[in-house]
Amino acid sequence: VSESSLNYRVSRMYDLRDGGDFAALDLLYLMYGNYYNTESNTDGLRGTRVEDGDIVVSRSKEALLNHKYWYTDKTPDRPDLIDKQWYWSENHILIFHTAEFLAGQLFPNDVFPVTGLTGAQHMARVRPLLIKWMDERSRFGFNEWDSEVYYDLTSRPLLALVQFTVDDTELTQKSSMVLDLLFLDVGLHLHRGNFGATRGRSYAKSKFAASTADTFQWSQMLFEESQLEYTAGRDEGVFFACADTYVLPHVIRTIAKSNETMIDKERMNLPIPIEPDDSQSSAPYEFDFRDESDLSLWWSMSAMFSKRVLPLTIQTANKYDLWNSQFKDYADELEVGGVGVDDLGLILIPIILALYPSIWEVLNQGILEEVNTYTYRTAHYMLSTAQDYHAGIANNQAQTFQATLSENAVVFCQHPAKLAIDDGSTPPTNYNWKKDEPGPGYWTGDGARPRGGQYKNVGIYIYAPLFDPNPSLFPYPYLQETHAYFPEAHFDEVVQKEANGNKWTFGRKDDSYVGLYSYLKTEWRTSQPEAYKNEGKHFDLVAGGSARNVWMVELGSVDEYTDFATFCNAIVNSEVSIQPTAAGFDVKYASPSQGQVSFGSGDTPLQVNGEKVVISDYKRFDNPFVQAEFNEKRYEILNGDEKLILDFDSIARVATPEP
Repeated sequence: VSESSLNYRVSRMYDLRDGGDFAALDLLYLMYGNYYNTESNTDGLRGTRVEDGDIVVSRSKEALLNHKYWYTDKTPDRPDLIDKQWYWSENHILIFHTAEFLAGQLFPNDVFPVTGLTGAQHMARVRPLLIKWMDERSRFGFNEWDSEVYYDLTSRPLLALVQFTVDDTELTQKSSMVLDLLFLDVGLHLHRGNFGATRGRSYAKSKFAASTADTFQWSQMLFEESQLEYTAGRDEGVFFACADTYVLPHVIRTIAKSNETMIDKERMNLPIPIEPDDSQSSAPYEFDFRDESDLSLWWSMSAMFSKRVLPLTIQTANKYDLWNSQFKDYADELEVGGVGVDDLGLILIPIILALYPSIWEVLNQGILEEVNTYTYRTAHYMLSTAQDYHAGIANNQAQTFQATLSENAVVFCQHPAKLAIDDGSTPPTNYNWKKDEPGPGYWTGDGARPRGGQYKNVGIYIYAPLFDPNPSLFPYPYLQETHAYFPEAHFDEVVQKEANGNKWTFGRKDDSYVGLYSYLKTEWRTSQPEAYKNEGKHFDLVAGGSARNVWMVELGSVDEYTDFATFCNAIVNSEVSIQPTAAGFDVKYASPSQGQVSFGSGDTPLQVNGEKVVISDYKRFDNPFVQAEFNEKRYEILNGDEKLILDFDSIARVATPEP
């Protein structure tokens, strides 16, 4: 362990910086994996294999004992210390709870100064919260659905619990079962190693290609779905390479490698009312919008400013002085408007509720509530969409759809909030796309989400923002354009064709084809930094002049068409009718493969050949391998003779052994 690496993690924890929980988990992997024996100790986990004076052990132990593991704990009294740790996203909640549990298990008799509790008491305090988190995932899926960033971060603490927990069958078994569900999600959305699903949270740094995804190292290790080599300098797969307790059920591997044509429909997350006229007042199931014990659930869905959760958010911020820590940016914005931090508890709730009808589209920009996803996968390509998901409201990280033809040949659209660099500037080499975070940026998230509708290999995506850029109270800018990532360098052919006033951009990768249509005129932009190995070729297709636009995509292959030229000609000569409306657009498209497809803004249904296509209220899983109702806790996953049964009530995990 290098001194700089150790210093970075210890200081991140000591300073209570965002990601302090990541650093704590890293130290715990280090301690358990290298210094402590978890198998046969008589005094907790005190079977150290090194001298007590070892600098790595002593500094790691000090950092773990003195860390603040939850927002309800008192912040250490040190000059200028501000708690900037973010406790409440889905992955952070799990990592904080896991770190607290494993640190307590490691040092059961030591006192943790922040709380005055012993390690054993910390274990007892946090264990019910871990079980609650896992039960919610078993019923409702993942808030940060199909995220190529956060599925990796969520997998690490689950794997740590499986690997390092001692004498707690329920905890280790449920951790394994939630890992199974996470890997099933990945396996259902892999095409040639590319985790190409619609995503609840996604970043520019990791979305352009299979190998840039944070999940790539371990998905390649588990599924071997790509011909690409492992990426040097990346550590995501190390955790799995070192683990010997968790075993991936073989049926999930066979599903990931299946070439059979498949439709996967899923529902994840709970519904949360956000529109001003939504009459839903009570929370779904047994939960409560007013109960702090459910706060982590609502905030993990980024629902802190939704109208039903808002009062609890303000009360919690007042109670734990979050205005001077995690919510300081919000407080600073409000102080500019003349509202002092000391007054927030008295006046903020009625102020925001009064303003809510005019700012709700921006206040809920990160919302990750109930989503219905649809994925069509063949041996040649995959298309995945979040169906009709919060059209028109601000969006900081979600990706509505992606078409995937190979590891690097992908197509998706986005509504940019800003340029990465000013037009006219010289694009830098090796641009760091982390600058695009947290979003919305140029490729990360959307200024406003589109309304998406997909049926098999055809998708329609309608951009019609419900708010003006730069609203007065909470500035939230966006550009008057939409654009598509269409990387010429990663296709074998890219051509543009026009007929009957309709212009399409087509791409071929091997025997897989994609066609992309824009209602507004498009042109290639060359002023922005390279996305991923674009070799000086076009990749940024811009529809300028307005943020209101319609994009359509259709995929095909040699199985349906004689060749690429036949595919292109069939689509470019198909009838397209786009009618602008007050709400956005009405769209009709005569698809060569599916027939008459229509969709529109507002509540206009998705229809194919006059039949309405259901785009809401899906099951938890609805695909050829698993059928499971939403809010059930039992899964029977089948592929031929391979089987996996997960029953969270009986804590049963039964899998067909690997052949």
